[in-house]
Amino acid sequence: MSWKDRPTAFVTADDLIVLGAQKAMDLLNLSIPSDLSVISVIKNGWADLLPMPLTYIDATFEDLGTLSAEYMLQTISEPEKKHVMQKKLNPELIVGGTCARIAVPV
Repeated sequence: MSWKDRPTAFVTADDLIVLGAQKAMDLLNLSIPSDLSVISVIKNGWADLLPMPLTYIDATFEDLGTLSAEYMLQTISEPEKKHVMQKKLNPELIVGGTCARIAVPV
């Protein structure tokens, strides 16, 4: 974050990493979202410790777990068959307070 052309945003694997980013930004006297926008791919509860609501992608992992269990049960109950499952999940961007338009010097 000390680079001349520092990043203005990043995407994290989960919200625990966002807490680490928040701590690093605090140490550098920078802030989320005014100096760095952050989006998490997974919100698993750690973001509730942030001072603002997290912007994240709701990938409906509960649905994915249900589909996986159904596929495993089919495979176990009919091992002689070839099982193929193709489903479309509809992830949704949940806009919180960790993203902002940041002015980039030209």
